[in-house]
Amino acid sequence: MRPRKLYYDKSLIIEFLKELTIVETLENNWSTKYFNTKTGLYWLKSQINSEYHGGGNSILIQLPEPSTDELIEITLFSINEDEVIAASLRLRDNEQYHEIDYRQKLIDKLNEIDLYDLHYSEKKRLINIIEYSELDSEINRRKILNKHFDEVQNDANYFRNIAKQADTILRRLDRK
Repeated sequence: MRPRKLYYDKSLIIEFLKELTIVETLENNWSTKYFNTKTGLYWLKSQINSEYHGGGNSILIQLPEPSTDELIEITLFSINEDEVIAASLRLRDNEQYHEIDYRQKLIDKLNEIDLYDLHYSEKKRLINIIEYSELDSEINRRKILNKHFDEVQNDANYFRNIAKQADTILRRLDRK
């Protein structure tokens, strides 16, 4: 079994933090870096959806942070629902704040899955991936300043196309 790289469940984070030592506080107390003396691994606790009332939820992620490909693999294969959600949220945030695209790779992987006779837990996983990563959103997340209209239109079409594919998957999952 692959070791966890992310936590999203609040009670699991609280329990796991008992094993870690604070190394430093970052970003005006919005993030904290920890060290696990047993494993020699560093972890980063930060806020997801910090714009929401109450500051959003915490996420705990192993450092160095997983790559986009690793995050996609976690969403598809982790046995931990909160890790699937955390990886999906991280993909979304990496796109929004660091301009790291994940949508085409993820939708391609989702389109490879045979949706026929999936177990309820696998259906739920796919729904969580799509919803938490906002794969079904048509909102253009790319910068539009200093771009020609055609470039902006191409970007908008890109997001619209992937959102339609994600919506198709969601509809097919609901019918089963």
